Amino acid sequence: MTKQQLRKSIKAAWAEQSTADLKAWSEDICVRITAHPVVMAAERIAAFWPLPDEPDIRWALLELKHRGKQILLPEIISDTEMTFDAEPQVMLTPGLAFDRQCNRMGRGRGYYDRWLCSRAADAMPNTTLCKPYTIGICFPYQIIDNLPVDEHDMPLDELI
Repeated sequence: MTKQQLRKSIKAAWAEQSTADLKAWSEDICVRITAHPVVMAAERIAAFWPLPDEPDIRWALLELKHRGKQILLPEIISDTEMTFDAEPQVMLTPGLAFDRQCNRMGRGRGYYDRWLCSRAADAMPNTTLCKPYTIGICFPYQIIDNLPVDEHDMPLDELI
């Protein structure tokens, strides 16, 4: 299956989910985020404001902010780039599909992969920039056995 076909399939699967299931899964994800030891040890957490077909993590973001964490939302600065106000230590990453090897497939624009590639150790050996600990945030139906992976795709550290 191509990435385009997979995106279409995942979007169709989202439409088949009940509102109650999506809400329950989102609540479980929020609890897991706010109890995660790596998240709780971080001061700066990159996140996303959820689109309708993404897990609703707004409660977790508000709770983390209440606990003194700096929440960094991406700013799109061009057709190919995004940035954050500070360097995150942890990144909560959205996507359309994920696999069990922590590969991620987004919406096809490459913002997250390009940003993470720019923080890879071999990309910037003489700087203090580093790749944050990355956590893919997803519903259960978004996890498949194997994603088609390209050379520029950056695997995540884990999935919630």
